[in-house]
Amino acid sequence: MGCWVIQTGTMQVTPSEVDETLLLHPDVEDAATFPVADAKFDAVVGAVVVLRPGAFLRPRDLKWFVSTHLSCFKVPQRIVIADSIPAVPRRALAQALGLESSVCASSIFSIQEKGRGAPLYVVGASEGLRIRSERPVFGIREPEIAQLPPPHTLEHVAANCVHALRRFQADGPYALAASEASRAVAIEMARQLEQAAESVDFVALFKSSGVAGPRLPYDRRHSWAGRAVDAALVAVE
Repeated sequence: MGCWVIQTGTMQVTPSEVDETLLLHPDVEDAATFPVADAKFDAVVGAVVVLRPGAFLRPRDLKWFVSTHLSCFKVPQRIVIADSIPAVPRRALAQALGLESSVCASSIFSIQEKGRGAPLYVVGASEGLRIRSERPVFGIREPEIAQLPPPHTLEHVAANCVHALRRFQADGPYALAASEASRAVAIEMARQLEQAAESVDFVALFKSSGVAGPRLPYDRRHSWAGRAVDAALVAVE
Protein backbone atom coordinates (compact mmCIF):
# COMPACT_ATOMS: atom_id res chain seq x y z
CA MET A 1 0.00 0.00 0.00
CA GLY A 2 3.07 2.28 0.15
CA CYS A 3 2.77 5.54 2.08
CA TRP A 4 -0.87 6.20 1.17
CA VAL A 5 -2.67 8.20 3.88
CA ILE A 6 -6.17 9.42 4.69
CA GLN A 7 -6.29 13.23 4.74
CA THR A 8 -8.83 14.30 7.38
CA GLY A 9 -8.89 18.06 7.67
CA THR A 10 -5.27 19.11 8.24
CA MET A 11 -4.30 15.75 9.75
CA GLN A 12 -3.02 12.60 8.09
CA VAL A 13 -3.87 9.06 9.10
CA THR A 14 -1.97 5.97 7.97
CA PRO A 15 -4.55 3.18 7.42
CA SER A 16 -2.14 0.41 8.37
CA GLU A 17 -1.60 1.99 11.80
CA VAL A 18 -5.32 1.89 12.53
CA ASP A 19 -5.53 -1.67 11.13
CA GLU A 20 -2.79 -2.82 13.49
CA THR A 21 -4.50 -1.17 16.46
CA LEU A 22 -7.84 -2.82 15.71
CA LEU A 23 -6.09 -6.18 15.39
CA LEU A 24 -4.74 -5.79 18.91
CA HIS A 25 -8.25 -6.44 20.20
CA PRO A 26 -8.55 -10.14 21.08
CA ASP A 27 -11.98 -10.45 19.40
CA VAL A 28 -10.91 -8.96 16.05
CA GLU A 29 -9.82 -11.36 13.33
CA ASP A 30 -9.34 -8.94 10.43
CA ALA A 31 -9.67 -5.21 9.79
CA ALA A 32 -9.28 -2.66 7.01
CA THR A 33 -9.26 1.14 7.37
CA PHE A 34 -10.48 3.45 4.62
CA PRO A 35 -11.65 7.06 3.97
CA VAL A 36 -15.29 8.13 4.14
CA ALA A 37 -16.19 11.42 2.44
CA ASP A 38 -17.21 14.13 4.89
CA ALA A 39 -18.44 17.70 4.46
CA LYS A 40 -16.44 19.19 7.30
CA PHE A 41 -13.09 17.38 7.02
CA ASP A 42 -13.24 16.18 3.36
CA ALA A 43 -12.72 12.68 4.73
CA VAL A 44 -12.98 10.85 8.05
CA VAL A 45 -11.62 7.49 9.05
CA GLY A 46 -13.77 4.42 8.51
CA ALA A 47 -13.07 0.76 9.21
CA VAL A 48 -14.54 -2.64 8.42
CA VAL A 49 -13.92 -5.34 11.02
CA VAL A 50 -14.32 -9.13 10.98
CA LEU A 51 -14.81 -10.66 14.44
CA ARG A 52 -13.54 -14.02 15.63
CA PRO A 53 -16.16 -16.80 15.75
CA GLY A 54 -18.49 -16.38 18.73
CA ALA A 55 -17.31 -12.85 19.54
CA PHE A 56 -19.72 -9.96 20.07
CA LEU A 57 -18.63 -6.33 19.81
CA ARG A 58 -20.41 -3.09 19.00
CA PRO A 59 -18.83 -0.36 16.87
CA ARG A 60 -18.72 1.96 19.88
CA ASP A 61 -16.73 -0.68 21.82
CA LEU A 62 -14.12 -0.69 19.07
CA LYS A 63 -14.04 3.11 18.92
CA TRP A 64 -13.33 3.24 22.63
CA PHE A 65 -10.61 0.59 22.28
CA VAL A 66 -8.86 2.49 19.48
CA SER A 67 -9.15 5.76 21.43
CA THR A 68 -7.06 4.23 24.22
CA HIS A 69 -4.20 3.62 21.76
CA LEU A 70 -4.33 6.41 19.16
CA SER A 71 -5.01 10.15 18.88
CA CYS A 72 -8.69 11.09 18.57
CA PHE A 73 -8.46 12.09 14.88
CA LYS A 74 -7.27 8.56 14.05
CA VAL A 75 -10.24 6.86 15.69
CA PRO A 76 -12.65 5.49 13.02
CA GLN A 77 -15.86 7.51 12.93
CA ARG A 78 -17.68 4.87 10.93
CA ILE A 79 -17.15 1.20 11.78
CA VAL A 80 -18.86 -1.68 9.98
CA ILE A 81 -18.77 -5.20 11.46
CA ALA A 82 -18.96 -7.67 8.58
CA ASP A 83 -18.53 -11.38 7.82
CA SER A 84 -15.73 -10.57 5.36
CA ILE A 85 -13.86 -7.60 3.91
CA PRO A 86 -14.88 -6.77 0.31
CA ALA A 87 -12.12 -7.48 -2.19
CA VAL A 88 -11.80 -3.89 -3.44
CA PRO A 89 -9.18 -1.13 -3.01
CA ARG A 90 -9.33 0.81 0.26
CA ARG A 91 -10.64 3.91 -1.50
CA ALA A 92 -13.65 1.93 -2.73
CA LEU A 93 -14.56 0.29 0.57
CA ALA A 94 -16.97 3.02 1.73
CA GLN A 95 -19.06 2.60 -1.41
CA ALA A 96 -18.85 -1.20 -1.30
CA LEU A 97 -20.12 -1.16 2.30
CA GLY A 98 -22.94 1.27 1.58
CA LEU A 99 -21.56 4.17 3.62
CA GLU A 100 -23.11 7.17 1.91
CA SER A 101 -21.32 10.48 1.88
CA SER A 102 -22.99 13.53 3.38
CA VAL A 103 -21.07 15.85 1.07
CA CYS A 104 -23.87 16.45 -1.46
CA ALA A 105 -26.74 16.75 1.02
CA SER A 106 -26.73 20.55 0.76
CA SER A 107 -27.12 22.42 -2.53
CA ILE A 108 -27.25 25.88 -4.14
CA PHE A 109 -30.09 27.16 -6.31
CA SER A 110 -30.76 30.43 -8.12
CA ILE A 111 -33.24 33.02 -6.81
CA GLN A 112 -32.14 36.12 -8.75
CA GLU A 113 -29.31 35.70 -11.24
CA LYS A 114 -28.94 39.32 -12.36
CA GLY A 115 -27.28 41.96 -10.22
CA ARG A 116 -24.07 43.74 -9.27
CA GLY A 117 -21.48 42.91 -6.65
CA ALA A 118 -20.78 39.77 -4.69
CA PRO A 119 -23.70 37.31 -4.71
CA LEU A 120 -25.92 37.04 -1.66
CA TYR A 121 -26.45 33.51 -0.35
CA VAL A 122 -29.60 32.95 1.69
CA VAL A 123 -29.26 30.03 4.09
CA GLY A 124 -32.35 27.85 4.41
CA ALA A 125 -34.18 29.69 1.59
CA SER A 126 -37.27 28.16 -0.02
CA GLU A 127 -37.61 27.75 -3.79
CA GLY A 128 -40.33 30.43 -3.96
CA LEU A 129 -38.46 33.08 -1.99
CA ARG A 130 -38.53 36.60 -3.46
CA ILE A 131 -35.94 39.17 -2.38
CA ARG A 132 -35.29 42.74 -3.48
CA SER A 133 -31.53 43.18 -3.80
CA GLU A 134 -29.08 44.80 -6.21
CA ARG A 135 -26.91 41.69 -5.87
CA PRO A 136 -27.37 38.30 -7.52
CA VAL A 137 -29.16 36.07 -5.00
CA PHE A 138 -28.85 32.34 -4.48
CA GLY A 139 -30.38 30.00 -1.94
CA ILE A 140 -28.51 27.45 0.16
CA ARG A 141 -30.66 24.41 0.78
CA GLU A 142 -29.84 22.99 4.21
CA PRO A 143 -29.35 19.23 4.42
CA GLU A 144 -31.97 16.96 5.89
CA ILE A 145 -30.70 15.83 9.28
CA ALA A 146 -31.69 12.27 8.41
CA GLN A 147 -29.26 12.35 5.45
CA LEU A 148 -26.28 13.22 7.64
CA PRO A 149 -24.19 10.66 9.49
CA PRO A 150 -23.54 11.38 13.17
CA PRO A 151 -22.66 13.72 14.79
CA HIS A 152 -25.88 15.70 14.24
CA THR A 153 -24.44 19.02 15.38
CA LEU A 154 -24.86 22.59 14.20
CA GLU A 155 -21.21 22.66 13.14
CA HIS A 156 -21.70 19.63 10.93
CA VAL A 157 -24.82 21.05 9.25
CA ALA A 158 -22.99 24.34 8.63
CA ALA A 159 -19.95 22.50 7.26
CA ASN A 160 -22.20 20.71 4.80
CA CYS A 161 -23.57 24.06 3.61
CA VAL A 162 -20.06 25.54 3.38
CA HIS A 163 -18.94 22.60 1.26
CA ALA A 164 -21.81 23.19 -1.19
CA LEU A 165 -21.12 26.95 -1.22
CA ARG A 166 -17.40 26.58 -1.98
CA ARG A 167 -18.13 24.08 -4.75
CA PHE A 168 -20.38 26.75 -6.30
CA GLN A 169 -18.08 29.72 -5.53
CA ALA A 170 -14.57 28.64 -4.68
CA ASP A 171 -13.29 31.93 -3.22
CA GLY A 172 -14.69 34.86 -1.25
CA PRO A 173 -15.73 37.40 -0.40
CA TYR A 174 -19.03 35.87 0.64
CA ALA A 175 -22.25 37.59 1.73
CA LEU A 176 -24.72 35.51 3.74
CA ALA A 177 -28.31 36.03 4.84
CA ALA A 178 -30.79 33.98 6.81
CA SER A 179 -34.13 34.05 8.56
CA GLU A 180 -34.34 33.55 12.30
CA ALA A 181 -34.84 29.81 11.70
CA SER A 182 -31.45 29.49 9.98
CA ARG A 183 -29.61 32.23 11.87
CA ALA A 184 -27.32 29.91 13.85
CA VAL A 185 -26.33 27.91 10.76
CA ALA A 186 -25.45 31.08 8.82
CA ILE A 187 -23.36 32.46 11.69
CA GLU A 188 -21.49 29.17 12.07
CA MET A 189 -20.89 29.13 8.30
CA ALA A 190 -19.28 32.58 8.57
CA ARG A 191 -17.02 31.33 11.35
CA GLN A 192 -15.93 28.30 9.33
CA LEU A 193 -15.29 30.36 6.20
CA GLU A 194 -13.11 32.81 8.12
CA GLN A 195 -11.31 29.89 9.74
CA ALA A 196 -10.49 28.75 6.19
CA ALA A 197 -9.00 32.23 5.49
CA GLU A 198 -11.98 33.34 3.38
CA SER A 199 -13.55 36.81 3.62
CA VAL A 200 -17.19 37.22 4.73
CA ASP A 201 -18.70 40.68 4.12
CA PHE A 202 -21.68 40.21 6.42
CA VAL A 203 -24.40 37.91 7.72
CA ALA A 204 -27.76 39.65 7.20
CA LEU A 205 -30.76 38.55 9.26
CA PHE A 206 -34.35 38.87 8.06
CA LYS A 207 -37.11 39.70 10.47
CA SER A 208 -38.42 36.67 12.31
CA SER A 209 -41.14 34.70 10.56
CA GLY A 210 -42.07 32.96 13.79
CA VAL A 211 -40.69 29.67 12.51
CA ALA A 212 -38.07 28.09 14.75
CA GLY A 213 -35.24 26.05 13.31
CA PRO A 214 -34.10 22.66 14.64
CA ARG A 215 -32.31 22.81 17.97
CA LEU A 216 -28.94 21.16 17.42
CA PRO A 217 -26.05 20.69 19.83
CA TYR A 218 -23.67 23.63 19.59
CA ASP A 219 -20.61 24.08 21.73
CA ARG A 220 -18.86 27.10 20.25
CA ARG A 221 -19.41 30.79 20.87
CA HIS A 222 -17.53 33.25 18.73
CA SER A 223 -17.45 36.82 17.49
CA TRP A 224 -19.81 36.31 14.55
CA ALA A 225 -22.71 35.89 16.96
CA GLY A 226 -22.46 39.62 17.66
CA ARG A 227 -21.58 40.80 14.15
CA ALA A 228 -24.72 39.79 12.25
CA VAL A 229 -26.73 42.74 10.92
CA ASP A 230 -30.35 43.48 10.06
CA ALA A 231 -30.99 42.71 6.38
CA ALA A 232 -32.42 46.19 5.78
CA LEU A 233 -29.05 47.73 6.64
CA VAL A 234 -27.42 46.08 3.63
CA ALA A 235 -30.30 46.88 1.23
CA VAL A 236 -31.79 43.42 1.24
CA GLU A 237 -35.55 43.06 1.73
